[in-house]
Amino acid sequence: MFILGMDIGYSNLKIAFGEDSMERPETKILPAGAAPEEFLPFSFMNRKSDGFFVTVKNELFVAGIEPSLLEGWNRELHGDYPFTPTYRALFYTSLLLTGKKEIDLLVTGLPVNQFLDSSYRQKLMNSLKGVHRITRSGREVKVKNVAVIAQPMGSYLSAYLEEEEDKSLVEATTLVFDVGFFSVDWVVIDNQNVVKSSSGTSIFATSWLLEKVADLISHDYGSCPGLEKLESALRKDEGKIYVFSEKVNIYPYLQKVIKKYGANIAAELKRALRFQRFDTISNVVITGGGSEFYREVIEKITPRSRLIFVDDPVTANARGFWYYGLILKEELERSEKLKEKSENIGNAGDVEKGPGEETEAERDKEAGEAEEKAEKREEAGEMVSGYKV
Repeated sequence: MFILGMDIGYSNLKIAFGEDSMERPETKILPAGAAPEEFLPFSFMNRKSDGFFVTVKNELFVAGIEPSLLEGWNRELHGDYPFTPTYRALFYTSLLLTGKKEIDLLVTGLPVNQFLDSSYRQKLMNSLKGVHRITRSGREVKVKNVAVIAQPMGSYLSAYLEEEEDKSLVEATTLVFDVGFFSVDWVVIDNQNVVKSSSGTSIFATSWLLEKVADLISHDYGSCPGLEKLESALRKDEGKIYVFSEKVNIYPYLQKVIKKYGANIAAELKRALRFQRFDTISNVVITGGGSEFYREVIEKITPRSRLIFVDDPVTANARGFWYYGLILKEELERSEKLKEKSENIGNAGDVEKGPGEETEAERDKEAGEAEEKAEKREEAGEMVSGYKV
């Protein structure tokens, strides 16, 4: 079974993919810039970009490029992002990068507040499933099955399965913080159940920090080249931008913002987690592209908890989505076998049992046993999917 874990963020596109027989998935990261081709700048070297060209509603898009390269294209930073042409172009790019024409299972995530809306979740699943024509040449990719989970749960699975299956992550209460570009999402997991009242979303994310950094740089240097330039500098690990003729290090400004607003951010998160007793939280899993900036803030909220920083936090959710696909694998395969057997049986009813054949009673028994096993498997996955709240 080929599984694709897809995390389309506002800043980066992250995917984890591979056959279910692999120990770990292959991963790729691309900038989340995507727009119609005409918004690309002219290059005197006749080199358009390093992006990928896909078709969205018969319009040619370039995707996987720095947002700062797009001239005159309004960036999508809002709650309906999963249903925009930009998201669609990045989705098609994800399919293209796998090199496959059929995806057995695609797993993606939503911010906690959107995930808890079942109609929104179902709408996204419907939009991703099916046959997609992704290039001008007519390349088609079929997505057979789709699953959507709460975004931070991807990192939770990565932390648990990649850290030698740390039992305390299952047995003790764990808080997961996912610091993305547009939002900070968190979930509390207690006794393998998602605590709905203590899970949520905040706007105090990386983009908010960078807006404050841009203000401080403008005050010192008279101007700032903009949010996209700051974002690009962070993505390249340089942390420096040109302001007129001067090269400015943005990391000291990030520290100033955290120091100035850290108490406010901590207070907002505490209010959001007001139904959770902090003395019961044993572990805090910190993940996401902006996780390093929030260490001090989270330490103030949970000073006695163990902090766990996930390896390669940018792709942690995508990897966790892929691992969740492994959890669903047996259930999907069992469902397909039962469906096939049911179709073969048709309306023949019970007939005299021949060599190698089953009676209807035996088939019912087998189906019941399969259903019971599926229920046990579902219980094991409930802490990840968030259905049990």
